[in-house]
Parts: sequence; C-alpha cells; structure tokens
Amino acid sequence: MKDLDNESMVRVVYNKKDETFSYYKAEGARSKASILYEFDVDDSYFSPNMVQVMEIHSHNTMPAF
Repeated sequence: MKDLDNESMVRVVYNKKDETFSYYKAEGARSKASILYEFDVDDSYFSPNMVQVMEIHSHNTMPAF
C-alpha cells in the first residue's frame, strides 16, 4: 500500500519443527510491470524443516489477468 506504482512480492514459509510461519519480502529492481525476485535469506531457509506454502505478488494498479 505504501508504493502502489511498483510490484511487490513475498514468500510465506512454514517451519515444521517450530510450527511457525515466516515471510520473506523480495528485494531488488522493481517496476510497474515486474520485479527482480531476490530474497535475502539465511541458511535456515533451505532447511528440510522449511516448507514454502505461499508466494504472493501484487498487480499494483493493473488488473489481474
């Protein structure tokens, strides 16, 4: 909502061991029609306990198609 002119994206992951959810916001080059999906993650992101459950991206001010 802070920057509707550019795309945004997050990944939601579930930690099976801790039974917790975390999210990771994409960083990098963004524009009205695209985003470079770069994620700043630590080694725990690649653990077998971590399961990606959702990937969400915006359509900024454009309609979905």
